[in-house]
Order: sequence, then structure tokens, then C-alpha cells
Amino acid sequence: MILRWRREFDQYQDGSFSGHGNANMTSEQKEIVKLKKELRDAKIKRDILKKAISMPVCPLGLRDIKIVINVAIIIVINGMREGGLGGDS
Repeated sequence: MILRWRREFDQYQDGSFSGHGNANMTSEQKEIVKLKKELRDAKIKRDILKKAISMPVCPLGLRDIKIVINVAIIIVINGMREGGLGGDS
């Protein structure tokens, strides 16, 4: 058992012995998980914007709708850079 603990410590360093149900991950693996979550969130936001584009509920002209969508995209992108949803100043 001690040999297994030593191997875990050698492999995961600070991530060793993370507790019941918590996976031991290297810093690279943690970064991959974080990036996958960010990608999933970005895809969800993109899909929401796509659906908003296809809904003809706005009495504005096509040019005005494109401007509104571009502003919304900028807000979402800035929010993702800051780690939030954006627009919550």
C-alpha cells in the first residue's frame, strides 16, 4: 500500500490523495478539463445566439438586427475573457 501511495505522489505531486470520489489529475489534465468546460459553455452561448438570429420577433430592420447581434457577441466574448457572463459590471 505504501508503494502505491509513493507512486501516486510521484505521478501527481500536489494532486495526490485528493479524497474519495475526486480524480487525481496532473495540471495538464486539469487544464484540459477546464478548456473543455469553456468550449462547452461557448458552444451553448453560440447556439443561443443562432436561435435568436432565426427568430423574427424584432420589428427592426435586418441591418439593425445584425448590429444588435454583433453587440451581443462582443459582450459574450468579453465576459468569457473576464471569466463571467459579461455585462455584469
